[in-house]
Amino acid sequence: MSKRMTRKQLIWFLANRRRKRMAREEKEERADYAWSELEHISVSDISANKLTDAQVRGKYNFGIGDTREVEVGGVVHHVRLIGINHDNLSDGSGKAGLTFQLVELLPDLTVHWPTNTNGRGWIESLIRTERLPEVKKLLPPDLQGAIKSVNKLASNGTDRPEADRRVITTADELFLLAGVEIIGTSIGTGAGSLIWHAGEGERYEYWSGVPNDASGNEQRIKRRLGFENPNAWGLRSANRVSAADFCSVSSAGLIHITRANINTGISFAFCV
Repeated sequence: MSKRMTRKQLIWFLANRRRKRMAREEKEERADYAWSELEHISVSDISANKLTDAQVRGKYNFGIGDTREVEVGGVVHHVRLIGINHDNLSDGSGKAGLTFQLVELLPDLTVHWPTNTNGRGWIESLIRTERLPEVKKLLPPDLQGAIKSVNKLASNGTDRPEADRRVITTADELFLLAGVEIIGTSIGTGAGSLIWHAGEGERYEYWSGVPNDASGNEQRIKRRLGFENPNAWGLRSANRVSAADFCSVSSAGLIHITRANINTGISFAFCV
């Protein structure tokens, strides 16, 4: 038979429950930062003090894999935190504290190049030079101001003499991921294995937790916002075997290839 609380015990119990509720609500509130606040946290603490995922989660109540809303042209999408202190800032001052990737694909599809050649590489891809700058203008002003330019590595294309093929650095604000940044190796999971050039970066922390085999396919599948069926989404990696293709993630979640002049879904990433 349980004992009844004394008045003093009841007061303590209720006060303690209230403190826990307030602490929980405060912590939940702290996780809902404005983009300008996230930028300040990222620059002044996460990057400056080289915080780990565990330290960021303990201090700010968010971490790798967490998502938040973002408007693109007034339409609500979601972005996922995929990296902490992963990307090098283009100005040479250190690391960008936080890297996010779009969860849903943009509603419209885009080609890398009007003809089936990857010889222009990522540096001249229409996705990089035209579409993504347009997309940035559709983001909320405070996010536009918080985005950092980072160095990204990508092949200059296969459709050129072998002696001229190399991985080059681009300074990007919005960018597509490279194949190696998703699966950590140069070996694909579908047709066209061994499909990109070595040296295009390192695997992001979020994607490190996703299996490379078929059990990870579902986590790699993406859909355009408002569409029920999955869609392939493009990568910045040129196919190192075929001069006509860029690498992509198929609608089934396989690392795959897509002709440079075939429309593909866009899941851009950015750093703050």
